[in-house]
Amino acid sequence: MFEVIMFLKANREFWDSRLVAKAIPKTHADE
Repeated sequence: MFEVIMFLKANREFWDSRLVAKAIPKTHADE
């Protein structure tokens, strides 16, 4: 169970960084 939690935690951080990387150029383009 602990391994699953660590995997999901790392996975969520990965997806957050992906979303942030996609959102940053979008906000700059809107300005």
